[in-house]
Amino acid sequence: MSMESVMNYNKMYIYTPLEILNTNGQFGSKIFRLAELSNNYPVPAFVGLSKNTINNLKNVDNSERENIYKQVVQEVTNNINTIKYAVRSSAFVEDSIDSSHAGEFLTKLDVGHDELIDAIEEVLFDATSKGYATDDKPFSIIIQEYKEPSIAGVIFTRSPDGKYESIVEWKEGNGMGVVGGQSSKQIIFSCNVLPKKIPFSHFEELVNIAKSIEMDAHLPQDIEWAVVEDKLVILQARPITTINMNQYNALVLLDKELPKSDYYYDRTSLESLNNPLPLAESMLVSLYSSGGAIGVAYQSLGIRYKEEDIHTKFGNALFIDKEKEIMQFFPIYSYFTFSTLAPGIKRLKGLWTTIKNTNKFQNLNLYEYNKYKEIFEKNIKELKNIISTDKDFSEILPVINSVYKDIFLVNLCSDKAYKDLSKALGKYPYSVLQISNSIENSANPRYKLIKDIENKLIGNSLNITDESIFIAQQNKKEFVKNLELIEWWQNLKEQERNSIEKNIKLVHIYEALREEGRWVTVMCMDIAKRALYRKFKENNIDSSLIYFTKLEEVTDNILDESILKERRNLYEGQNALIFPQTISSIPFAKANDIYGVSGGEANGAVAYIGGTITKGNILYVDSLDPSLTKYFDIISGMISREGGMLSHLAIVAREYGIPIVVDHRNDINYIPGQIVDIDGTKGTII
Repeated sequence: MSMESVMNYNKMYIYTPLEILNTNGQFGSKIFRLAELSNNYPVPAFVGLSKNTINNLKNVDNSERENIYKQVVQEVTNNINTIKYAVRSSAFVEDSIDSSHAGEFLTKLDVGHDELIDAIEEVLFDATSKGYATDDKPFSIIIQEYKEPSIAGVIFTRSPDGKYESIVEWKEGNGMGVVGGQSSKQIIFSCNVLPKKIPFSHFEELVNIAKSIEMDAHLPQDIEWAVVEDKLVILQARPITTINMNQYNALVLLDKELPKSDYYYDRTSLESLNNPLPLAESMLVSLYSSGGAIGVAYQSLGIRYKEEDIHTKFGNALFIDKEKEIMQFFPIYSYFTFSTLAPGIKRLKGLWTTIKNTNKFQNLNLYEYNKYKEIFEKNIKELKNIISTDKDFSEILPVINSVYKDIFLVNLCSDKAYKDLSKALGKYPYSVLQISNSIENSANPRYKLIKDIENKLIGNSLNITDESIFIAQQNKKEFVKNLELIEWWQNLKEQERNSIEKNIKLVHIYEALREEGRWVTVMCMDIAKRALYRKFKENNIDSSLIYFTKLEEVTDNILDESILKERRNLYEGQNALIFPQTISSIPFAKANDIYGVSGGEANGAVAYIGGTITKGNILYVDSLDPSLTKYFDIISGMISREGGMLSHLAIVAREYGIPIVVDHRNDINYIPGQIVDIDGTKGTII
């Protein structure tokens, strides 16, 4: 092919941002997105080499290739007035909605005019060696103005694990150390509240621009940025691939509904009521209301508290307002005193209530379990009789309220039994769960049989809308045969063993009582369900709408089918949204020495680069170098001495489901072949 024919085929070798936007099928997503950003945001000047230009460079002979390169350099110089350049990849597979390929290809920074051809060749050779720059795997290149930044880094507009948090990582100089998994500074903050201490100049500008870029894209964004000559510039923006649209839409809804002041919402303790239908929600609110079962239970213990609705909904997701909850019982405390979300004293008003309630909770009488056994036996007998009657829903509610008071008291005692056992085991190497599931004692209660009625029950919880098949635990508690634990237990001094055994016995007793309390709860909900179906039939209303009514509408008999249908449509429209389990204006503090950057659990033998790496190994590395993705088909997890959540390797690891934990500790050495358990979600290594 002659030089003239090449020139005729390519009217020009480089494309400006506007030309890139008006050219179809010639550029990868990375450069196309950069061209879009350059219209509204501070992006350093750049041009692109199209896939056709790249193919020409590969297919012509050496002399023609040399002429093309000379022309490319001339055109770059004419379009970008700078001394130094950055040469970056823009493979067509990079930065899609589903896959980032972050850090997979070579980037050359601080490239002089005379080095530009060599830099382009190196980036192209790297892509070719990996099987790209072909017809099936096309490749384009970004050539951009480069100036050494004072600081640079990455901002994730949303935490890649779906939490309501934004993350910024940065270091002095260019950002290659950050995306390359080396040590960097990090700050995590709520998506709608700036941190109280701004970590560097241009931080607030960065956050605002990042939010605007996300809004334009309608997707969470991973954005590379730099501060050059005291000006913020945007170098790249790609979608965060580990957040699906149901998660993202939930986060956007939170942007609109969360307060701008401090907040702390949690849904982990709500169990089956995480996304309650309207009837289940209104029944829960009733139990917590003035004169409700829970208030009466606290009063019976002499516990004083401020009656207030502590529940909050976002979409269909129900949360507990933890700040309201703690102030109900311990008004001098607040979760917002420290930056760790640990309760601290904020005020003196309510000191006496706090002292009194603390004492009451700490001194719950756990030895009244026989009383609860008798109460539950009586409850079960009475409820069996009610099931066969046609009582109205309004007649059943007082029964539920009365019965649930004792169920709630048993739950409080059960929690106290677990906490007491945990405290007793403080210095020992086993958890409450391991001990209670392995050590038998004189309690070892059998659960009472209710075979004559269990086949008639529907549901398994306090949630009245639960229509799962009822399952009752009816056998004697089965114990795990942990020989190592049992040997440890037998070797304890008799006095220590006897002391701990008292706590184990109480845990076992309340485990059985809690199960019986659940049976009573299910029986109450079953009776209420039957009464509801009768009422809807009497009113000639579609029974599929039962759970979209509210408590007061049923008791006052003001059922409106059109309103119930509207509620159902609203609920179904929001039910796909996926919310975080915890939402707080103050993110939980993370340990500085060890933390997870890619979630999941893995177990395996430690292996090092340069040694033998076999299937299932936990790879131990110095930093989260993107080239390590080549081991993802072999290893089960990774431990690194350096690296952040926003490094390229961590991004890809989350896509592949490879757990990674970063461990800064200098006094820990990992030996090849050593078996370790890692949890990238919790940030633990055992």
